[in-house]
Amino acid sequence: MFTMANSGQQILMTLPNDSNEQTGDEIFFTGINLIGKYHFSNLHIHWGVDSKQGAEH
Repeated sequence: MFTMANSGQQILMTLPNDSNEQTGDEIFFTGINLIGKYHFSNLHIHWGVDSKQGAEH
């Protein structure tokens, strides 16, 4: 479904370019106060050596 890479400082998750509604691989968000349909393409998580540097947001 997606690829995951760990650089040692961040994790990056990416959907392949051929993901779409017809194959059922598409991930999207709607509802609450969102206007329209938002398609997921990637997500990254990064961290630091402690909770004060690099991981504060």
